[in-house]
This record gives sequence, C-alpha cells and structure tokens, in this order.
Amino acid sequence: MKKLLLTFLLLVQMLCVATAHASPAIPPKPAGADMYVQDYAEVIAPIDKAKILDIGRELQDRTTAQAVVLTVKELDKQPIESYAHAVLDAWNLGSRESHNGALLVISTKEKQAYIAVGNALEGALPNSLVHNIQAHNIQPFFDQGNYSKGILQGYASIAGAVAKEAGVQLNNVTYNEEESSFFNLSSTEMMFLGVGITILLLIDNFILGGLFAEMILGLFLWGRKPDDKKQDKNNSEANAHK
Repeated sequence: MKKLLLTFLLLVQMLCVATAHASPAIPPKPAGADMYVQDYAEVIAPIDKAKILDIGRELQDRTTAQAVVLTVKELDKQPIESYAHAVLDAWNLGSRESHNGALLVISTKEKQAYIAVGNALEGALPNSLVHNIQAHNIQPFFDQGNYSKGILQGYASIAGAVAKEAGVQLNNVTYNEEESSFFNLSSTEMMFLGVGITILLLIDNFILGGLFAEMILGLFLWGRKPDDKKQDKNNSEANAHK
C-alpha cells in the first residue's frame, strides 16, 4: 500500500513539474500608478509607455475599468489565450464588484497578441471587435517588428471602446467599432490601392475603350428600378429640347 501511495505521489509531482515547465509564470498582480504597463519583454518605448499610462489612469478614473498591458518574451508552447485568461483571473482586474478589467497580452517570440476581457466588459469588447483590434490595430505592426506602436494602438483602441460604452470620451482616444478593415489600411497600402485603380482605369480607357467602366455602369443601372431609368430618360430628353 505504501509503495502504491509513493508511486502515486511521485506521478503527481512529475506532472506538476512538467506543467510548471510548460507554462510561463504568472507575474505578481500590478499596483500603483504604473500598473497599466507590465513590460517584462522590454519592448515598449518610453514615450509609448507614458501614453499608455495616461490612458489607463484616465480610463480608470472615469469608468472604474482597468486595462493592463503584459508583455512576455515567450509562452513555452502554451496557447496565449489560456495564459491571458489565467493571468486575468489571478489579477482580478477592475473593481472587485464589477470585474470590469481587460488584459492585453503580448508574446514577442511568437509575435502574438491576445485580449482577455472581464465579464463586465463583454458588451464594450465583443469578440468581433476584439478580433478587429488584434487583426488591424496590433498585428500589422508586430509583423513589421514594431511592437511598441502596435501595443499603443491596441491599448488605445481597447480603452476607447470601453469609454464609449460607458458614455465618456478619453483625451486623444477614439475607436469606431463600425470601422471596416478597408479604412484600417495603412497610408502605404492606400497609396498602392489608389495607384492600382488608376492604372486599371487607364488601361481600360486606352486599350479597351472604356469597356470595363461601361460594364460597371451597366451593372449599376441594371439594379435600378424601371421608374428610375424612365425618369433618367425623360430628363435626358428634356435637356435635349432646351
């Protein structure tokens, strides 16, 4: 019996050691005026850190909600989602009664970001909006190696959405959840898009004789009501007699 018990305890100990090795440690719960930035990976520029701290303090002062950034160097193969929620639960961000906290976790080795949201903020930060912030406000900068700017943009978007739901406006922070991915394109991407459209129009005009533009116009007119087309015809005839 003793041998069986010792074997069982040994297995439990080995499992605990393996789990501890596979999971990055949860840092101590932050506190104080600088609690909103926990930059263990040391990737946030001082100027961006100052902006995040200003936003975090104002957000908490005006809504009681807390939004915190946590950067780590790696996750040791643990999914970022599970780690982020484990930290959020351990830290219990926001007011004790409301659980209105949000945590932006970044792992630099994996170039990943994840936003864990407390129960009270699920209305302000639904899954669709969280995905939009991660995909368009954070990840493009991470892909360029600019973690600091991506973190600032993501944090400002989170704070802006929470403030909007609470009916307040933070200084220099806005976020429109109806904003489409098209308008989230960078200035360089917008420039290339404009150049591409211009080239297509020139090719259509000089080589195809405007065939493509005519097809687009035809599709537009095809979807209109007959009364609209009749009115256009009457207007054209009236203009011709003038």
